Amino acid sequence: PNQCKPSPRHSGCMTDGDVVEAITKLVLERNPASVIIGDGAIAGYDFAGFSTQESFDSSGVTEVANRLGVELRNLNKDSFEEVTVPNSLVMDTVRIAKTALESDVIISVPVLKTHIRTHATLSLKNMKGVMPGAEKRKSHRLGLDMAIVDLCAVVAPQYAVIDATVGMEGLWQAPQDSVEMGLIVAGSDALYVDVVGAALMGIDPSQIMHFHYMGEREGKRVDLDAVDLVGERLEDHRKVFTTGF
Repeated sequence: PNQCKPSPRHSGCMTDGDVVEAITKLVLERNPASVIIGDGAIAGYDFAGFSTQESFDSSGVTEVANRLGVELRNLNKDSFEEVTVPNSLVMDTVRIAKTALESDVIISVPVLKTHIRTHATLSLKNMKGVMPGAEKRKSHRLGLDMAIVDLCAVVAPQYAVIDATVGMEGLWQAPQDSVEMGLIVAGSDALYVDVVGAALMGIDPSQIMHFHYMGEREGKRVDLDAVDLVGERLEDHRKVFTTGF
């Protein structure tokens, strides 16, 4: 779950505990050997007032993990390995939390949010949570969109669930930038889940560069027409979010 910084519940800044609870219960029904809920706060920070644990607490995730008996792990403080990125675009190597490397299945659970540099931050960009500490800054320094694709070449999510109950636009100031949506977007193809998420925010998916690079890498067309979309009609819920540019 995206636990970027301690924020009010249901503001759209962090994945909410209610969504994490629903997903965790579904996972536990499959009788897995183990389940870990993990993330590392934004930009490698982990100090009083801006820590991953405070994010877990304020989002309700700590309470959910305790009640369901699931381990909660701060990936900023996890041990890590330096991994070589195959056919890299900008990152030849990247440090990854061992928890992520040792997981059989990764479910990326972001929030529906715009971003000042990448237009949208969804399930692919959310994987930055497995980069421990200040390693996150590396992706910004080298080129964020390409770095996201390099990261996902090493630790791609097998499933993506976007918490679109409340989204966030602009500069992420609650409550003025919070956008009520009342939705969940989920699927087994993280790129296409993100394509749908971007379209819900009124953003042309073809204008998001890490979608473009990921599509090239995976041989996929970055277009809503390529998505097998079921459930609610996207047109009935689309809104125009401010991207912050």
